Amino acid sequence: MLKQVMLFLFSVLTLASCVAPRVISNSGKVTPKGNFAGGYHTSYNISTQASLYVKDLLVNNIEDLALKDSIKFDENFININKAAIAYQLDPISSGNEFYLKYGVFKRWDIGAKLAGNARGLETQFQFMGPTGNVDDKTTKQIYGSIGLQITTQSQSLPSVLSYLQDRLGYNFNRKDFFMPVLFSYSFGNEEEYGSLSWGLAANYSIVNYSSTPIDIYNLDKTSILPQNYQQKYMSYGFFINAKVGFQHVFVIPSLSMFYQNYGSYQLLNGSSFAFKGITIVPGIGFRVRVGRNTYAKKTSN
Repeated sequence: MLKQVMLFLFSVLTLASCVAPRVISNSGKVTPKGNFAGGYHTSYNISTQASLYVKDLLVNNIEDLALKDSIKFDENFININKAAIAYQLDPISSGNEFYLKYGVFKRWDIGAKLAGNARGLETQFQFMGPTGNVDDKTTKQIYGSIGLQITTQSQSLPSVLSYLQDRLGYNFNRKDFFMPVLFSYSFGNEEEYGSLSWGLAANYSIVNYSSTPIDIYNLDKTSILPQNYQQKYMSYGFFINAKVGFQHVFVIPSLSMFYQNYGSYQLLNGSSFAFKGITIVPGIGFRVRVGRNTYAKKTSN
């Protein structure tokens, strides 16, 4: 049992999953016009709902179950079915993301993001505070902006349940529309030494999931047929991050917390279950900012 526990804990910390990237490393100040900002962020997705299924996964030998000629959809398998959906939607996992942003206009930037299996585009509009570079002197230190991030991804079962993927034939596809409202306080002139940021965020998810079971039967010995469903739900939360560095290189620790009502999901035997919970997303990363006039030296005649 100890070996199973250690294997499970290692698996959930390294699995890739169908979860939307929700790390917020931006500040209220958009990337200045003509500048590029890029970086890397690593985070952990800690779902209170997914953790409820840890016990059910440990007490069932998933590998042995997958090797059986046929599987009965009993109470144990119902727990595994629930765990497969819960972990795919919002697991206990780690993730890495890379991003690049460009200041298109004075108060507007656009960017692209790669986070595991997710591919995304993001944009941010600044409605409060100055929009200059480090050398543009200002007495204002409060910034405000609103952003939009659109991501898509597809995934089979997470690694902790991969033994059952061939038998279940699960596939998950999702689109997420992530909308943060950001405020920040500048450290130094125009975030020369970084910033402290905070705000609220909402995420709208469209999830499509399907299964093609092989040799899995109800208790009345009838075969379980292929299924295809869609669910939509909202997540709400808040965040805080700190950007600490000098002029063009920064370290960014961050923390976000979200509440979501995931809605109702169909199990393989035709029954359904609903769940909701809180997710905590701590992370840390770095950012580099370069571009036209960023470090221009002003001279006088």
